[in-house]
Amino acid sequence: MPNDTVEIFISYSKQDKELRDGLLSHLRPLEREGIITWHDRQILPGTEWDDEIRARLNAADIILLLLSADFLATDYCTQVEIPEALRRHQTNDAIVMPVILRHCGWQYTPLAAIQAYPEKAKPIKSWSDIDEAYTNVVDGVYLAATEIKKRRNQQQQAEEQQGQRLLAQREAEEKTEWERLQREQQRMTEWLNREAEIVKQQKQELEQQRLLKQQRAQRKRQAAQTESTDKLASERGIDYTRLQDLLKAGQWKEADKETADRMCEVMGRQKERWLRVEDIQNFPSADLHTIDQLWVKHSQGRFGFSVQKKIWQACGSPTEYDRNWEKFGEAVEWKKKVLWIKYSEVTFDTSAPNGHLPYLGVGRVGEAGFIGMVWWVSLLSCRDL
Repeated sequence: MPNDTVEIFISYSKQDKELRDGLLSHLRPLEREGIITWHDRQILPGTEWDDEIRARLNAADIILLLLSADFLATDYCTQVEIPEALRRHQTNDAIVMPVILRHCGWQYTPLAAIQAYPEKAKPIKSWSDIDEAYTNVVDGVYLAATEIKKRRNQQQQAEEQQGQRLLAQREAEEKTEWERLQREQQRMTEWLNREAEIVKQQKQELEQQRLLKQQRAQRKRQAAQTESTDKLASERGIDYTRLQDLLKAGQWKEADKETADRMCEVMGRQKERWLRVEDIQNFPSADLHTIDQLWVKHSQGRFGFSVQKKIWQACGSPTEYDRNWEKFGEAVEWKKKVLWIKYSEVTFDTSAPNGHLPYLGVGRVGEAGFIGMVWWVSLLSCRDL
């Protein structure tokens, strides 16, 4: 609120509306002095009246309590407005002015400790010249408003002076710090110039060494992968040539079925055409590595058991059917929405997400959903991947 504006909150009983209106008429000339009055009849239709009254009461600079027996008998006035007005008066947030309209027992209330108006607390209704009584109240309001404005101006001046002092202090500190930094920078410049070329050369040498190490490591990994897949190692003498040819040709569905067949052959379960959990736990490392690396190599790192294992680990390495296992299924798109896919819904091309293959055929060696979960966990937990 601007320093030259003072807001008055008027609390009254509806039975005293006529006396309230008389006071408002006498207060009207003070509007030129920036003194604005408010009472509950100014609440707009559709407004929550209790919220509006409380907001105005908390924002007012002067609170006029128009006292009468009817006012003191009104619960809202005595239980809401008077306590809040006294609280703000005691904290110097507002000036409370009891205005005695009619004879009543106001002196038996907490308001008795506050100066009342008109003078000598003579009720307005008792004055032979009621206009004189109103004028006496207006004089008191004007004096209170003048004191409020004076207090605001003093506070503003004090804040401005404090702000100027703080600004000057901050500027002096910043100047001192800037000068210190300038001297420090000047001392460092010569040293940096001497060392700059050496540092640059060291960085170049380190970068070259890093690149050479990366290249050697990459060539070593590529050589190991090529050697491993080209040899098609097997502890059981299994021929993986057809699997290699199918993967090279991008025949993913046929390669998926070939993978299942060869894994059953490794464990001597061609007749059953499916593997048990213990079969996976005892599956030869060389064969598992050969199958996995064939998938990884020919899918450019998109498919393979080791790819699935990384995704499974990223999903929390679930070992029982829970939300993490469903996240794994969703990540490799074995589960869509609320259902696990059927074998006919598997995507057998490179548009499939990482880890989607091998799927190994529903009902043959495992299933991505609830039934085959233990089988898949045994596979993904394998230390050889």
